[in-house]
Amino acid sequence: MILSMTGFGKASIISKGMQYEVVIRTLNSKQLEISMRTAFHFRECETKLRSLISSYIQRGRVDYTLNVTPIAEDSVEEEVSKFFDEERLLGLYNAIHHFRQKHHISDSDQAFARILGFSGIAKPLQDKDNDKLTEEEVDLVMQLTMETLDNLNQFRIQEGEMLATTLQQNIENIERGRLSVQAIAPTRIESINTKLRELLDELPQTIEIDKGRLEQEMVYYIEKLDINEELTRLENHLKYFNKTISDGTPQQPVGKKLGFIAQEMGREINTMGSKSNETKMQHLVVEMKDLLEQIKEQVANVL
Repeated sequence: MILSMTGFGKASIISKGMQYEVVIRTLNSKQLEISMRTAFHFRECETKLRSLISSYIQRGRVDYTLNVTPIAEDSVEEEVSKFFDEERLLGLYNAIHHFRQKHHISDSDQAFARILGFSGIAKPLQDKDNDKLTEEEVDLVMQLTMETLDNLNQFRIQEGEMLATTLQQNIENIERGRLSVQAIAPTRIESINTKLRELLDELPQTIEIDKGRLEQEMVYYIEKLDINEELTRLENHLKYFNKTISDGTPQQPVGKKLGFIAQEMGREINTMGSKSNETKMQHLVVEMKDLLEQIKEQVANVL
């Protein structure tokens, strides 16, 4: 089983008139990078939150957001006074309304919204920030973060299953290409051998040839074009790649290992390409290279 580095987790809870919401998004990255956006009141517990996130996530880019929002549990009158300076708001609104009537200026819905932005109208939501962060609040946020991380992990497992399916399909397609190349290889060597002998037969009989030395050179040349070793090594790499996908666990990520195996597959395919001098084989090698590039792109997102 493999995990995707891309993921999303979210959890929320309401406690004592406040809604706490944690959102975690992850993207692929070679190292662990944590970016945090927390309510001002909770800045002092960011170190604990980072440690908790690091214990769940080994690598990748992590965007952590903690939102704390007051919930309207009181009457409307109490809620208005809680968030606005009501007298100042009403005074400004009446003044602007009277000014428009006096000068025959048309009313606008945007006017009230602009008034809310005037200095002193909206009370700061950080009134509570002067209070010391309580252990109860810290525990609540830590528990909520753990729940979010669990949700994130489930998301990454699902994404990992889809990634594994795609990777295995590409591996199967490369194996088909390898088998096709393997089928062509023997006839290709015979064809080269035949062409060389035909060329030699066309030489004038006056030219003396050391047949023993010629046979040695032909054997050496044909051996250089032989790709049986590359085919065998590629087969082993493909099997090892699939085994590594199956052996992966959330506790033992295999993304980097899969990347190394993909590099080794690339070496064998490239070597086959450099030795191939037959059109159909060259086309097969190009197709395998294309599939391998897709695998490398997908592996970059595997944890």
